[in-house]
Amino acid sequence: MTEFQDFVKIVRICVRELDRTDEYGAREALEPMRKALAARKLYPKCHEGRNDLNPEETVEWYAGQGLYMVDVQAWHCINSYINLLDRFVPE
Repeated sequence: MTEFQDFVKIVRICVRELDRTDEYGAREALEPMRKALAARKLYPKCHEGRNDLNPEETVEWYAGQGLYMVDVQAWHCINSYINLLDRFVPE
C-alpha cells in the first residue's frame, strides 16, 4: 500500500467515524486525519480556492475542509461533507 493509499484509508475511516458521533466526539473522530494531513505538511483549508487539483490534492483538500468545519463548529455543513465522501475520496 502506498503512502497516498494509507492517507485515503485514514480519511475514509475518520469520516465514517464522524458520521457515527456528535459534535462532542467530532474532534476526536478526526484527530487521526489531522495528524495524517500534518504529516503531509498540510493544514485545514489547504488547497482552498484552487480549481486545478489532481486526485491526491483533492483528497487533501477534502480532509482539510472537514477539519476546518469541525474547528469552527460548522455543524450545519457536516452532513453534506459526509455525504460527499465517495465523490472526493474514492476507494
